[in-house]
Amino acid sequence: MAISSLLQLRYRFRSKSSVTNFEPRIETWTSELHHTASTSLFLGCALLTSSTLLFGEPILCIVNDVNEKLFNTYCWSQVVFIRGDEAKKRHSYYQWVGIVFALQAIAFYLPHWLWKNSAESRRVKALSRSIANREQICDYLAGRRHANAQFAIKLCAKEVANLANVLLQGFLLDVLLEGRFVDYGLEAAQDFSATSERVFPNLGRCALNSVGPSGSIRNHDGLCVLAINVLNEKAFLVVWFWLVLLAAITAINVFWGFSLFASKALRRFRLSDGRNCLRESLIRIENAIEFGDFVLLDRLKSCLDAATFEQLVFQLEEKLSSSSCDQSLVTRRRHQV
Repeated sequence: MAISSLLQLRYRFRSKSSVTNFEPRIETWTSELHHTASTSLFLGCALLTSSTLLFGEPILCIVNDVNEKLFNTYCWSQVVFIRGDEAKKRHSYYQWVGIVFALQAIAFYLPHWLWKNSAESRRVKALSRSIANREQICDYLAGRRHANAQFAIKLCAKEVANLANVLLQGFLLDVLLEGRFVDYGLEAAQDFSATSERVFPNLGRCALNSVGPSGSIRNHDGLCVLAINVLNEKAFLVVWFWLVLLAAITAINVFWGFSLFASKALRRFRLSDGRNCLRESLIRIENAIEFGDFVLLDRLKSCLDAATFEQLVFQLEEKLSSSSCDQSLVTRRRHQV
């Protein structure tokens, strides 16, 4: 008896606290992939590829008759001549990899930061504080009908901006790697060793001229190992597969958003999750609201469990029906006068 009482008390406490302290997820889960997962990934890659600069030697050279540290510093600041088939090919991208990754992390977080500080986001967060009061939410939704277009436009624009940002970051990495990033993942899947050696060579040579005791020019030619490229080849491979996956998911999400805008049937299916008990109510609600109102209702749906949202739909249907009846009654009286 005591155990069952404790379980009931625990259930009531969890149910009440989950509603009262619930913070709604206004943005879609694909947006969270951009500003959370992608930002963390690119920051991690930036720290990883910069670790050799802070705690080790990014380049190691073997040379005679010259200070080794001076020679390493010079060859790092200058381009490295790659041996083999590309003996005259110069690469300097490795100097900028950590900085580029850090800037890309900022680029993935920027749309979320702009949205978080927008007036629409703050307004919906204020509404979330009363998520436990369904009556107040219904009054808000019914009273602000046809006034949520800006909310929907900015939220949809953010999704499109996420897709454009993914494509832009892939293009910038391709420019950084001199046109070798687009096919890097596919080629690496077939032959990783050969692809990484071609795209991220870790062996090269560097030449330094100095003045001898008699004033003659002395040429110092050394063999260098780019240790940082051992990390770059793995980091860029992970980034390639992530960007491809993220671009595909975001494109599907944008297409789904445009489909919801064009089809009321898809909107009802989205809100009802296939439950027939909500279909008739959602048909009446859809006839009374616009797309911006639907987007707000859909975002609120992600904050609630199925049973609570079902009660909210029925209550909102009654509210909209009563308000439409009152409006029609006022119109009739005006015509009679």
